Amino acid sequence: MKRSLVFMLLVSALALVVPFPGRLAFGIVVILFTYLISLTLIGTKVLLQKFVFGDSEPFFMLFLTIFYTLLFKQLLCLFSPVINLTLDFTFYIIPFYVLFFFPILNEKKIDIKIDFVENLKKLSFTMFFVFIMYVLRDLV
Repeated sequence: MKRSLVFMLLVSALALVVPFPGRLAFGIVVILFTYLISLTLIGTKVLLQKFVFGDSEPFFMLFLTIFYTLLFKQLLCLFSPVINLTLDFTFYIIPFYVLFFFPILNEKKIDIKIDFVENLKKLSFTMFFVFIMYVLRDLV
């Protein structure tokens, strides 16, 4: 990766570290949800490209982003209501983070495997840094 891209990803990781509580359990939930929302959005993009929607594809992607966020938030409420209540509205930062820093809604028709691998490499690098930050915040 280029040096400027690495710097941008490290700085963008602060968007997932600063507004959330400094416990490792919350960090793990944030990391898992970020992976989950990005993988479902990439899968949704593949499905929407199979069906030709034309100009309305970004609308469906944004609508499904909201749907997936609400669905995963309700599943988190089912499994751990305490974490769900603690994260509350900061939980909605994650989809905006994924859509802003990882170009899932781009208009170019490129190979989905290349797009998936590139986004997953960037996301994994960023999530590793986020995990280190949560570990340091929990220990210190």
